[in-house]
Amino acid sequence: MEKKYLELLDTLYITYSKDLYAVARFRLEDEDAAKDAVQMVFLLAVQKIQILHKHENKKLWLYKTMQNVIKQMLYNKKYTKEGYIREILSDTVREYPYEDQYPFEELGIITSLKEYLKKREYQYLIARFVQDKSIREIADLFGLSYQGTVSLENRVLKKIEKILKKTNKKGEDN
Repeated sequence: MEKKYLELLDTLYITYSKDLYAVARFRLEDEDAAKDAVQMVFLLAVQKIQILHKHENKKLWLYKTMQNVIKQMLYNKKYTKEGYIREILSDTVREYPYEDQYPFEELGIITSLKEYLKKREYQYLIARFVQDKSIREIADLFGLSYQGTVSLENRVLKKIEKILKKTNKKGEDN
């Protein structure tokens, strides 16, 4: 590879790699996937260096390439809901656990909340607070976005707070 191409790649990497990483991190919501995306963009830049060298707006070329790489990664089986479902089916987390699979003491108040919560809300509680899954892992399990899972958590916690206030008032009345 010619020296001018190597210098161009170095300059572009130093100038734009952090910004490209930030874009990928935001869109993919995964640190390792974001690093992979940046690496793929620069691998493509190496492969298409003559086109990139002639391109008027090299920054635009990099960002458009990043956009395409992210789309490809999101549609790749590893990053889609179906891909995660396949992974889940091969793990022990095939179905959401219920109280008969855990000692009662470990679940504590969660089992008493079951009658007040919808099935998905109860499954969320089990996954989050018994299995200690992260919000990202739960998002993948439920097929939700990260923000959708955060919203689910907020709804569930508000609902629990109302339930606990209601049951405390009943206890005080007796």
